[in-house]
Amino acid sequence: MEGQIEVEWGKIDENDGIADGILNVDNLQCALQVMEYSLPQHKIRVLVEGLEKKGKLVNGGVDKNLFIEICKDLHKNSTASNYKTSSKRETNDFIVSQGAIADDGSKHTISKEEQRSFAQWINGHFAEDPDVAHLLPLSSIDGGDMYEKITDGILLCKLINLAEPDTIDLRAIHRGKKVSLFQKHENLNTAISSAKAIGINVVSIDSHSLIEKRKHLILGLLWQLISSWLFTSLSGITSHPGIGQLFPPPESIVGKSPEEILLRWVNFQLEKADSAVRIRNFGKDIKDSIAYIHLIKQIAPEDAFVDKSGLQTDDLLARAERTLVQSDKLGCREFVIAQDIVDGRDLLNLAFVANLFKKYPGLDSDSQEIEIEETREEKKNQVSHGQETLFQFFAFISFG
Repeated sequence: MEGQIEVEWGKIDENDGIADGILNVDNLQCALQVMEYSLPQHKIRVLVEGLEKKGKLVNGGVDKNLFIEICKDLHKNSTASNYKTSSKRETNDFIVSQGAIADDGSKHTISKEEQRSFAQWINGHFAEDPDVAHLLPLSSIDGGDMYEKITDGILLCKLINLAEPDTIDLRAIHRGKKVSLFQKHENLNTAISSAKAIGINVVSIDSHSLIEKRKHLILGLLWQLISSWLFTSLSGITSHPGIGQLFPPPESIVGKSPEEILLRWVNFQLEKADSAVRIRNFGKDIKDSIAYIHLIKQIAPEDAFVDKSGLQTDDLLARAERTLVQSDKLGCREFVIAQDIVDGRDLLNLAFVANLFKKYPGLDSDSQEIEIEETREEKKNQVSHGQETLFQFFAFISFG
């Protein structure tokens, strides 16, 4: 493991939060996600405090040797929860990625639930697109065929243009049912360079790894593109009139992460709905669906005829299903199934809530706004930081 980390560490530069060989602790969460160890922010704070007390920080940051030590401890204790490297966990909930075996004999694992969710989302957004008609629909049962269908590069280019319209001139790519291997490589190289141009992290990804169907890389790339589309509406204060209501003076939305904004938005809507429920995360706090039931009712227009019938059942799975029936009335039944809610799958629930926010912000446009001047570069940095650190984007530096 150590030797592999040394190799990958050398690929990181100051743009990834490392300067003079020292990783800034503010970027530790993202760096650990790079190594496929996902820790929530409160655990990161505890970890940093412990390192500080033990005097292990170097100039207030983390050097390579300390980072290796942290990764070893996490690997040993199996504390990572999303897309982690595991040599033992191979249950019905995970599918081992083929061809992704690390030097220490471990294997990359991917979440079957997220695989299924992304495939269903792709089906919904490209169902009428003639350029990918020969590829869709992806399997709505588990999405297991999307790794093969991504290899000609056409669908990937379409996803990039969805995340950032007109990034790729489709006349420049090879389309159709019969695309040669050489043409596939050309399409994929176009997609990779274009993804990088719009801020997607493509470290360790090339056309060969995609054609080889490296599942953990493909799934991570898809999540970045879907998230880019989802969270664009959270990138600046002027995105939604009335968003200043969420952070009344002396607070400011500037510097707030997308997760903080979404949590504040949910609780703001729950307060407007006269509900006593409040949430602090998108995992265990939403498992009973109660927050969702009040939220969806509050933001829904009257003519959608949304109700709170889910509150009438004590069965959590049945209640979650009723909740999704109501979200479907808003055209927002995406990313999660009832079991994902009951299981508290935070990544998918983040996407579900972001989609609700994107389509039904429910904020008064005539409220007093906070005027903030931001340069283009500041806005870009804010979006990038929020996406990478708080929505657990893949940076693709891995053991395999």
